Amino acid sequence: MLQLHRRGVQWQVAASGLHIFGQDVRQSPDLRWRQAVGAIDSLLSSNAFRGRRVVLCLGSDQVMIKNARLPKMPAADMGEAVRWEAADRFPFDVNAGILRFMVAGEVRQGGELRQEVLMLAASDQCIREQLRLLELAGCQPVGMDAQPMALARAVEAFWPISPSEDEPVRVLADLGAETCQLLVMRGRQVVFVKTIEIGSAHLTRAVAESVGTSFEDSHALRLRMGNGATDGAGGDESLAEGSKIHRAVTAAMRPVIERLTQEISLCLRYYSVTFRGNRPGTVSFAGGASHDQLLMPMLGEALGMTVQIAGPLTHCRPDEQTCQWGAGAAIGGPEWAAALGCCLKPLPNGKASVDPSAVVPAMAGSVGGSTAAVTAQAEPALPAAATEEASVR
Repeated sequence: MLQLHRRGVQWQVAASGLHIFGQDVRQSPDLRWRQAVGAIDSLLSSNAFRGRRVVLCLGSDQVMIKNARLPKMPAADMGEAVRWEAADRFPFDVNAGILRFMVAGEVRQGGELRQEVLMLAASDQCIREQLRLLELAGCQPVGMDAQPMALARAVEAFWPISPSEDEPVRVLADLGAETCQLLVMRGRQVVFVKTIEIGSAHLTRAVAESVGTSFEDSHALRLRMGNGATDGAGGDESLAEGSKIHRAVTAAMRPVIERLTQEISLCLRYYSVTFRGNRPGTVSFAGGASHDQLLMPMLGEALGMTVQIAGPLTHCRPDEQTCQWGAGAAIGGPEWAAALGCCLKPLPNGKASVDPSAVVPAMAGSVGGSTAAVTAQAEPALPAAATEEASVR
C-alpha cells in the first residue's frame, strides 16, 4: 500500500506498507482473501496513512485482456462495436461486469486497414469480491485500476519522454511471483499488453528441484545470491563449494529464463510486425524480482537487449523503510510501480467514494458499469496530473 503527498509540483511518499503472502497462502485464493482483509487493516493502522479511501489494483488473475481488429469507424460507434465483440470473446457476461478498451493503432490486415483494439474486462463476481474485501477491511473504495493501466501511468512518471524524442517505444516488464506483465508503449499510447505465465516463483521451483532443497530454502538461497553473496563462509573450500552451488542455481534458472525471454521476444516481434516499428533495444524491469543481481544480467544476455531496473519512486523521496529491498531508496523501488500508477489515477467527483450498488469507476478512468449493464468506453489519454492524496493496493 502506498500514499503520496504533493508538495509544490513534486510528489513525495507520505506512507507505505508491505505484506508478503507465504507460498501456502498464494496457492489458496480463500486463504489469501481472508489474510488480505487483516493485512489491509493492519497496514493502514500501523503506518502513517491518512484516511481509508483507496484505489484498488486488479491483477492479471482478475482482469482478462483480449485483442480485436475492428474496421475503422467513427469514435462514437466504437464503444458499441467493442461491446458486441467482447460478448463473444470473454468467458463471462461483460454486460454485468466492467469493460474498457483502448485503440492501440491502425494495422493492415490483408488489403484492409483496421484498428487494433485492446479490451480489458472484469467479471461482476470479481468486482463484488474486491469491494467486499475492502468493506471488511474498513476501507472506502474510490476507484479500481487494471494493473497494465497502473503500470502505464507509472511509466509516464519515471520514464518521461524527452522533447527530442518522437514517439519513443518503451517496454516495461513487471515480474511478479507467478506472472510477468509485459507492456509496450509508443509515445504515450499503450499498444501491446501481455500476461506471461512465468514469474520468479518458477525460478525458485526450478532451483528447489535441482538443488534438492525446500521452496523456502531455495528462495532464501536465490535472495542471497541475488544480493551478491557467494554462499561460502570463507577459505578455499568454502569458496569452491559456493561456486559449485552458484553454478547449480544458475543452471537451474536458465531454462526458465529462456522460456520467459522467448515469450518477451515473441511479443516484441508481434509489435514490430503489427505496427511496423523497429524492435525496441531496452526493457525496463519492475517488480520485486528486478532487485535480483543474478537474474537481471541473465535476462539481458538471453534477450540480447539492454535490461534496466525501473525506478518509479526515484523522484518521490522514499525512505529506507519503503525501499527496504535490494539497494534501498537509491534504486527507486521497482516493486512499487503498479502502486505508484494507482496513486496517480485521476478520480471522478473529487472525494466521492464508490457505492458498491452503484456504477463502479474502475480501470484507469471512468467505466460505465453496474450489475445490470455495461457500456464499453475508451481509455482517455494518460494524465499528467493526479489527486492530492491517494492510497493504493
